[in-house]
Amino acid sequence: MQRPLYFTNKGELIAGTLHLPARLSRCPAVAVLHGFTGTRCEPNFIFVRLSRRLAEEGIASLRFDFRGSGESDGEFEDMTPLEEVSDARAALRQLGAMKRVDVRRLGLVGLSMGGLVAALTAAKEPSVRSVALWSAVARPRRVFEAMTTKRQRSALLKTGRLDVGGLCVGRAFLEATRRLDPPSALAKSRASALIIHGTGDETVPYSDSTVFLRSARARDGIRTERFAVKGADHVYSSVPWRDAVVEATVGWFKETL
Repeated sequence: MQRPLYFTNKGELIAGTLHLPARLSRCPAVAVLHGFTGTRCEPNFIFVRLSRRLAEEGIASLRFDFRGSGESDGEFEDMTPLEEVSDARAALRQLGAMKRVDVRRLGLVGLSMGGLVAALTAAKEPSVRSVALWSAVARPRRVFEAMTTKRQRSALLKTGRLDVGGLCVGRAFLEATRRLDPPSALAKSRASALIIHGTGDETVPYSDSTVFLRSARARDGIRTERFAVKGADHVYSSVPWRDAVVEATVGWFKETL
């Protein structure tokens, strides 16, 4: 079953889509976190496919647009990774309050910056039992600097805003990229971690997955694996890549939630 779900965080409306398994027993649930400038569908509708496959396997999920993105309230310019962590925690609260959901079996999956947010959120939420990081940003400062010129970053500091493909990024976003350390955050979590990355990713380099893997494996007794998608780009833009990522993630949550 699939239906719209709206909830609020900090007084602003968040638009989401809830997927529930057909059987009525209590089930695990996953919050699905999109990437920078993305939405709750993501390219090639990979999040839609993921949520439908999870429901077929008895796992609920909530896809939603972060505040300032998609159909949710707010301005993109006010978005920062920590504001998105706040939204992710609000989504987990929504899932945990549902009678159909087993609050002891919650997970997170995030793409790109959504993966960064998933790592930060897992460190703050002991209820998160398992995470899947897709093309996740381990070194946000390096990635943001690769996307922009020095002149653009200087202008951002002076004017407080930067045009990125028709969307404005605020100064607080730049400041956050300079101080956040997602792999160290993941290392503080007790959640099992699946790290998925395309070897041909030119947006967030494959080496970022190695940084996550090293930090996560420093934890004793917590299952951590990497799934490399040979040749895949940042958003898995072919049917075989997309399906490989979805099926690996569904299998992971079936085993760890």
